[in-house]
Amino acid sequence: RRVLFRSELYRENETEAGYLYAVDGDTGRCVSYGVYEGCVPDCQALQQMKVFLGNAGIEIEGIILDAGFAVEKVMKKIEEEHLKYVILLPSDDPLFRQMVEKHKHTIRWKSRYALKEEALFGISDRGVLNAQDRISDLCLYFDGARGSSEALGLMRQIQQMKKKAESAFAQESMKKADGRDGQRGTE
Repeated sequence: RRVLFRSELYRENETEAGYLYAVDGDTGRCVSYGVYEGCVPDCQALQQMKVFLGNAGIEIEGIILDAGFAVEKVMKKIEEEHLKYVILLPSDDPLFRQMVEKHKHTIRWKSRYALKEEALFGISDRGVLNAQDRISDLCLYFDGARGSSEALGLMRQIQQMKKKAESAFAQESMKKADGRDGQRGTE
């Protein structure tokens, strides 16, 4: 049985927790999970899950981690374990920003880069992912549906604010005009 790890970080108010799921590589069903206090990635969580699954005779095929786990310590542990991995880079990561700058106009709404899913576009490249100067395969995705939805929402907000500003300006202009007219009539 092939298994993939998947992680998520949860934050609400003062509560922070990390979730690590083991999912069946063929069906996507959860076979095990762990909840870890705090949002600081912990290599022990990976090790505990690996031991637990190993004792059950379950082989780990790879690991998919969210941006909160894209830290050198965790990546080094994954490499030591010789696991295949996918790690989402945080939006403030220099390599992520470099990929966006290099490819943002290339993949945005270009059918050549469309993936099977509706309005999802992707491109791959190679780059130095961590301090060990090791070249890694990288992918950048553009979610056209989400991007368009957010852009439409922003445009609606801009139009509403524009109408409010025009209305307020018109009312202020009328007040000033009425004040001058009243002053002229008394002169």
